[in-house]
Amino acid sequence: MMYKWHRLVFTDLYPTTDIWKYRSMAELLVPWKNEINRFRIVSNTEITDFYIGSSGIESLSMMRSFFKRLYSVNLEPVDGPLDEPYPLRNFILIPGKPIRQLYSKSLVQNLANLHTIEGNELVSDFAMYRKGRDKILVSLRIGTFSDLHKFMGENAYIDRMMKKFSQETRIKIKEVKGIGTFHRAKAFDPNRLINIIRVPDDEDLP
Repeated sequence: MMYKWHRLVFTDLYPTTDIWKYRSMAELLVPWKNEINRFRIVSNTEITDFYIGSSGIESLSMMRSFFKRLYSVNLEPVDGPLDEPYPLRNFILIPGKPIRQLYSKSLVQNLANLHTIEGNELVSDFAMYRKGRDKILVSLRIGTFSDLHKFMGENAYIDRMMKKFSQETRIKIKEVKGIGTFHRAKAFDPNRLINIIRVPDDEDLP
């Protein structure tokens, strides 16, 4: 499947996420039927880059509109396809019923800082599929662009941050087998995507 990608280039030095604005526009993240939207974090010791992509033109247009309304950002088209990482950990996210509207910053914050474990460029790649009119399925792959790299110290860190995130949000994270493919999961309320499809605020990062 071919994807079109855009890189987020921030015009505000300290981007912040407005919770209420996010939830009012969250449906824009829901892809059209049979299409896949993606949100990618690429981090190394010097910089963290954010990308949005989609297998469909209309779905990508809605994602572009969402991010431009939420952040002070330019969306820079990427020439050609992005390289696909070698996924070393594969997860599906299963939303349980929250007691209240829970909001956790921890997962995206920790994924953006994952490179600090071994000092390598690492990729966190969320995929969103459509189910029904306004529901989406979410999966996550964490990997690297080098097939020579294997997670070592990172594994324990990933396990801890996944457990913490699940406790904070009532979102179950299940690891699955298989490399090179996304996995389908139970439907997400788009409003709860604020826990995973967002740019970390400045105070989230060291």
